[in-house]
Amino acid sequence: AEEGDNVGIIRFSDSAEAVMPLESIKEIEKDSLHRQIEVGLRKASGETDYVKPLNIASAMLKANPTGAVCVIFASDGEHNVGSKEKVYKALEVFIRNEWPIYTIAITKKAESELLKDMATKTKGAYLSANDAAALFGHIQRLATAFWGYSVVKNPEEPTLVIGLRSAHFMGLRHQGNPSIGMIKCNGKPIPVDNLYRYPSEDYKYSRKPHFDVWSSQSPKTGLYEMELKNQGKAAGIIGKPSFEMDYASDKTASRKPFENSNITSDSLSVYDVDIELKLFLRFGRHF
Repeated sequence: AEEGDNVGIIRFSDSAEAVMPLESIKEIEKDSLHRQIEVGLRKASGETDYVKPLNIASAMLKANPTGAVCVIFASDGEHNVGSKEKVYKALEVFIRNEWPIYTIAITKKAESELLKDMATKTKGAYLSANDAAALFGHIQRLATAFWGYSVVKNPEEPTLVIGLRSAHFMGLRHQGNPSIGMIKCNGKPIPVDNLYRYPSEDYKYSRKPHFDVWSSQSPKTGLYEMELKNQGKAAGIIGKPSFEMDYASDKTASRKPFENSNITSDSLSVYDVDIELKLFLRFGRHF
């Protein structure tokens, strides 16, 4: 998280408590924050109640209504205190306020179907982790995605940025023309409106070649996947933006689409990358 962001931590089992209230953090407090997360994870034990932490989280967010929201809900247990209907009831405030919940099932003991429902109903995303390293990896990637404006530092490095309505790739050198197998959000294919390639004759601002893939029907939140043939998958997670920056509506430059404006996901030509891992691991959201 960045200095000035509000962060809160809730530990829960059959009961729940706020290990850290939702408050602004500073650079000097980050080490303490990491330690509190680790201690909170170690001490959680007993039965599992999803309702109490959801109620505490919603109360925190109601008391701090400004800014974009990202809720990470990680559990290694099955909800076994009270009915599941109470969990769905607790979700109503998140749905009503458009607060996405990103759920993480830790090991196979977690109630994955309920966690998937929680993510789907709040327009978040579901992830799974089999060990601590995978868990913290997911949390780190979620943080990078939600506060992802800080990842675009060197235009020479391949960087994937997920925008409000666009998948925006920057700094990818011209190595060839592999094709995109599919673009998905939360596992569902997304129609592609246009593919733009820069620099071009009508847009010379870009210092390095890159391309944009834009879809007018792209959801605001969710798990995005772009499958590159012979390359694997690049994925990013975004949260609800605090304000919109839509590249496709930028009127400061004329952006010429390819001759075939009805591009399908099977025929997209994209730039190759020679630093494959950076494309797949460096992702986020551009404000």
